[in-house]
Amino acid sequence: MTCTNELTDEQISAVLDGAIDPDVQRHLEQCPDCAQRVEAARHLETWLDRRLYRWNCPPAQMLTDFHFDLLMSQERQAVAEHVDFCSLCQDELAQLRVFLKTEAVARRAQPVRAKPGLRDLIAQFVPMTPQRVMRGPSRGNQPVLRKSMSEPLLFEADGINIFLETEATPQGFALRGLIVAELDDLARWHRALVELWQLDQVQSVAEVDESGGFRLPTLNTGSLELRIIIPEGRRLIVSKVIFEDD
Repeated sequence: MTCTNELTDEQISAVLDGAIDPDVQRHLEQCPDCAQRVEAARHLETWLDRRLYRWNCPPAQMLTDFHFDLLMSQERQAVAEHVDFCSLCQDELAQLRVFLKTEAVARRAQPVRAKPGLRDLIAQFVPMTPQRVMRGPSRGNQPVLRKSMSEPLLFEADGINIFLETEATPQGFALRGLIVAELDDLARWHRALVELWQLDQVQSVAEVDESGGFRLPTLNTGSLELRIIIPEGRRLIVSKVIFEDD
């Protein structure tokens, strides 16, 4: 039977918000039509929540760059204004701070080691052009990262390519990397932990994103080593790289 005293949209909205008037409650108990409308509205609200969840939040990488003050002033201002009122992004930044603090302490105290039986992948430098700038004869053939680079450095290990380049930041320089592999193999490196080692310490850590990219915000002059560890414990190591002034 069709309801002759239908609930208004405002009354249904109040029910969904948990503000149920006693008269409305009694009506719902006696009217299957309105009860069905409320249930349909509840399903629609749930669907919209899932579709629009964090639709206007900055991407995770942008929040990470915001934390390390790597954004341009206009972007930083926009993210700061969003974070001021967004509890979800505030929680994500808080989790990032905890992660970075605990990981840095743990890595300094006990470096990650490959699981027994798993072979480390040692990446070899691959000069992409004859004009590649190398170290002088007394320093061997170590590849060099410079503050101004026309092309990235390329390394290869077991069919996996790793590109490295520098990026200027307000605080100094960051190290950007990209892992290029077959799609099935690349999926194994998604969310792998990347450690930047200098002076026998972990200077910064990052995670590999779904496209194979990563960014390490702290880069000092001198020799460096990258250790990229996938969850199963296998490591991809890029070592004997020099970062120096132009």
